[in-house]
Amino acid sequence: MHGMENNSQTKVVIEKVIPKYYAQECPVCHGFGTLKYGAKTCQGCEGRGYIFVPTGTDGGKENGTNR
Repeated sequence: MHGMENNSQTKVVIEKVIPKYYAQECPVCHGFGTLKYGAKTCQGCEGRGYIFVPTGTDGGKENGTNR
């Protein structure tokens, strides 16, 4: 089509997103959500099977020391 030129440019902005929390398998029930073969709901994860851990924690091993 004559006279209908599109000279606009598209810019892509890339930002690195760091989440505040990440999901980890529950260390109490190992992801099942229950204890005693389903008779009791896990108190560690409240039956979800996973827990949320704040990003940036290293399990208490800051600077090579266990606390």
